Amino acid sequence: MDKPSDVEIEINSSIIDALLKFHNEIAKMSKKPNNYGTEYFVYQSEIHMIDFIGRHPDLNISEISEEIGMSKSAVSQMLTKLSKKNFIVKERYKKEVSVHLTTEGMKLFKGHQQYHETQNQYSVFKNIEKYPVESKALVVDFIMDYIEDLRKDRLNAA
Repeated sequence: MDKPSDVEIEINSSIIDALLKFHNEIAKMSKKPNNYGTEYFVYQSEIHMIDFIGRHPDLNISEISEEIGMSKSAVSQMLTKLSKKNFIVKERYKKEVSVHLTTEGMKLFKGHQQYHETQNQYSVFKNIEKYPVESKALVVDFIMDYIEDLRKDRLNAA
């Protein structure tokens, strides 16, 4: 493999810096609860689990774990927390536990969707619309490859 040029090194460094800034902004957002137009305040991790369940009803804990890349234990803990807040219901069938949104959970799910419809008018989608489909596909490929490498690193470190 050829040695990267100075331009490539600078671009790679800029990508790493941008990813770090992106991560830090997401981390800041995750610490502040939001009510998404409802009477219930939840954290980002909670609303994203509620959103996932709303978009994928009847999945069991193992399937949720695999789809979102969290351990079964972490998923189970989050679901217990959401169940105690009456946002979800867990139903056991043989050895599997499926998950459904309650009426309160559905309010948050719909509020979260509406929040993103409003926010996305001047947020992510506004920014990404500037780019051609090929560039968007490249970004998705890069992010998915990066996630896969992070998962491999995490598993190898365990």
